[in-house]
Amino acid sequence: MQYLIDIIAFMTFSIVLSLCLAILFRTPRRHLIYAVSIGVISSSMFRYMSKEYSHLFSVAATAFVVATIAQLLARRTQSPSQSFIIPGVIFLVPGLSILNAIESLKLRNGSSAEEHLYTALAVAFTISFSILVANWLIPSRRDL
Repeated sequence: MQYLIDIIAFMTFSIVLSLCLAILFRTPRRHLIYAVSIGVISSSMFRYMSKEYSHLFSVAATAFVVATIAQLLARRTQSPSQSFIIPGVIFLVPGLSILNAIESLKLRNGSSAEEHLYTALAVAFTISFSILVANWLIPSRRDL
């Protein structure tokens, strides 16, 4: 029963956060369902992949899938792919690692701060590289 409650709470959080970000970035109303769907796919995929695989691989695979789906939806809906990428990638952003690095610097623990900062940079690079590869494999509608 607790597992079911956890899944419902997780899905509710994913839907609300994706919807809020889609509205914040002015996704057209007719495309909100696509943006929310990508956010739910992204958060679910990352959550379950990170249990089985390394953190960086989970981030890379999830960002690649999100960027691929966003490119395909951008073609189909004749809108920019960023309106679909942002609600999906926001779950992967390394905000906690950066916060831990700042806290470690405040406590004068340089080695821990350095480790957290390198982790955050690796995750940010992995996200951007995965999106770049997906955009290279599936060109935008202007390049066709």
